[in-house]
Amino acid sequence: MVKDQHPQAVKEAIASVLPVWLEAFKVLLNIDPQQDIGTSTHWDGLSVRIQIFKVLYIFLLRHVYRYLDFHRDW
Repeated sequence: MVKDQHPQAVKEAIASVLPVWLEAFKVLLNIDPQQDIGTSTHWDGLSVRIQIFKVLYIFLLRHVYRYLDFHRDW
């Protein structure tokens, strides 16, 4: 993987990109979901929300498991 071959480059990319993505996620998730389903026949907005939650779930799982594995005393 790239992070194994170039860990510093990955850290720098995450440091610059991640805050922008998280802010964009917050903006998109703050939009009233009823706007997506009430005024149109397609629910693209809900699909975007589902994908955002999937990304956050994967990101958090990887970091939480890494943290728990690192701090495991048993």
